[in-house]
Amino acid sequence: MNDTTASDAWLSRGVAFTPQGVDGYHECWYPLCLSSEVKPGTVRGFRFLNGKLVVFRNAAGEVSVMSAYCRHLGVDLSLAKVTGDNIRCPYHHWEYDRGGQCVKTAIGDTPPKRARLFRFPSAENLGVVWVYNGEKPAYDLPRFPVDESELVYYTCRSIEAPMDPFMLYSNTMDLQHLISLHGAKFDTMPTEFDVGPRNISYTQDMTVPMLGRTTQQVKLHGTNCITLCSQVRGRPSFLMSAGLCLQGPRTRTFNISATLKRDAGDGALSRSIERLKAWAHVRMLDAFGKKLNADDDPIFRTISPRIDSLSGSDLALRIYFDYIAKYPRSRVAEDLIRNDYLAAAPAAH
Repeated sequence: MNDTTASDAWLSRGVAFTPQGVDGYHECWYPLCLSSEVKPGTVRGFRFLNGKLVVFRNAAGEVSVMSAYCRHLGVDLSLAKVTGDNIRCPYHHWEYDRGGQCVKTAIGDTPPKRARLFRFPSAENLGVVWVYNGEKPAYDLPRFPVDESELVYYTCRSIEAPMDPFMLYSNTMDLQHLISLHGAKFDTMPTEFDVGPRNISYTQDMTVPMLGRTTQQVKLHGTNCITLCSQVRGRPSFLMSAGLCLQGPRTRTFNISATLKRDAGDGALSRSIERLKAWAHVRMLDAFGKKLNADDDPIFRTISPRIDSLSGSDLALRIYFDYIAKYPRSRVAEDLIRNDYLAAAPAAH
């Protein structure tokens, strides 16, 4: 038996993080799926936080995102059919409108008032269907500082990591790791950070392998999305990575790479060449993002994170962890999206 004395305090690790799912999940905009995965007149189901959501488009192409289980007997509505602006449960043909209210039953019974799905705030941007964990968004949907119509962009799924999004995206403000793992060289380490209740922004001047010297405008949105805006090789360049929080804990990430469209004049050849140049730049940015993900991936798969022993160069991390500690969580619709069988036996699934 070993006794731990005051002089042995170093043998005890530091502050543990409260996992997502304990007292809810962070109130964030989460990337649920690619827009291309939800066709008009179809219903798709996707894992979300501790449960499941359904996404469907009506004939006009408008997206709705709702809790996945029918309020009658809990049938999974990813099996439902789209009928006009409604979805119809496959079991007893109860129909729900775009607001989530049951408006019709197959045999003509009046739908109970409590027969209502939770409609999550949702939006589409940059080829992604986004969902907000809460009743009303407390901050704007993550975007680049220019309109989507002005961009050439590429959106894809990236890595999945067995950790909560807030820990995965801590690496953006982990400046030590940018130097040691990714080979970045800072002109000077950032010391000024604009910290709001739902975002952090700052500027960093650095030289990065694959990109060269660049000044990056960095913004953290919520606790699960980061945008980087800069000039790279003479072109405006935009990168975004966003994470969907899944029970596990697990994070499914989406990457977006973009550059501004340029006016190439009236000539067809000039326009074609410019399109090729823009796409080549976007693909280069995408390869850069994937290289960062690949470098980080073995770390993410094995890390056991705590705030253990920070050093003098961890100013940004200290600010980030303080921000995380204060960030609100929501349990909205928690019971409506959970599958009771899976919750009772998670290891079996």
